Amino acid sequence: MNKLSSFLKGATVRLECRNLEQDTILTFKGEATTDATGTYHISADGDYEDDICEVKLVKSPDPDCSDVSDKKHAKDAARVSLATNSGMASDVRMANPIGFMRKVANPECDQLLAQMGIKREQ
Repeated sequence: MNKLSSFLKGATVRLECRNLEQDTILTFKGEATTDATGTYHISADGDYEDDICEVKLVKSPDPDCSDVSDKKHAKDAARVSLATNSGMASDVRMANPIGFMRKVANPECDQLLAQMGIKREQ
């Protein structure tokens, strides 16, 4: 997230949990749609201590803002711990921000990237 980021109402995200030993075994899958603040809720009952769980981008409601970046500084998934024995006081988990990329870059991007110390790829 940065000062040029905006929330996207109606985006679809998916929570997937996969077994640590065999990542081809899907142990949980749930989807949700974001509200105007980019917030979503996915309930996952059970203990997923032996799994890797990630929230992933699925679909954007905006065709001009629907690309998923493969650059190392951009994230298309956010890992969350869904273990019941994690030491966390609450059952609620917060995923790090993930987001779609615009098809046409904001003209202010170059200046912002320079301020962040990121060199734009040509």
